[in-house]
Amino acid sequence: MENLLKKVNHANLLKEKIEWIILKNRDFSKLLKGLRDNIQSSISFRHAIGISKICAACGAEKKDCCGKGIELRYTPELLALNIFFGVNIPARRRFSDSCYFLSEKGCILLVRDVFCINFLCSKIKDSIPLDNLKRLWELEGLETEIIFKVTEFLKN
Repeated sequence: MENLLKKVNHANLLKEKIEWIILKNRDFSKLLKGLRDNIQSSISFRHAIGISKICAACGAEKKDCCGKGIELRYTPELLALNIFFGVNIPARRRFSDSCYFLSEKGCILLVRDVFCINFLCSKIKDSIPLDNLKRLWELEGLETEIIFKVTEFLKN
């Protein structure tokens, strides 16, 4: 938990850096806009093909795929991007045996780790037509690529 709090504190400093960079660097600003647009496309598509419903049903049964400890995969750069995009990082974990970022409505994060982006449970894989999964993978591939570019830019 202490490690996560250190990352969040670092992320808040990085958020200020992001705000300064977008004033100075037009390319970075375009990259951030592309990231936000792509994330919204992925979220909308996941909802449209029924993934959100499947996840909500599991959540209602007190089941989730977001196990405790997954939050440790998150870097200060990913957290900073979430804070920049308006995500409020909670002061405490909502569910004792789940990821720190899991809420009653699902993941609170917009910019997710590649593990979280790519994970699909067997219930989803068995329920969603392959053509829809392929389109989702295309969208999420673009999302992952942009996240990589933005986080590498922030690291440098």
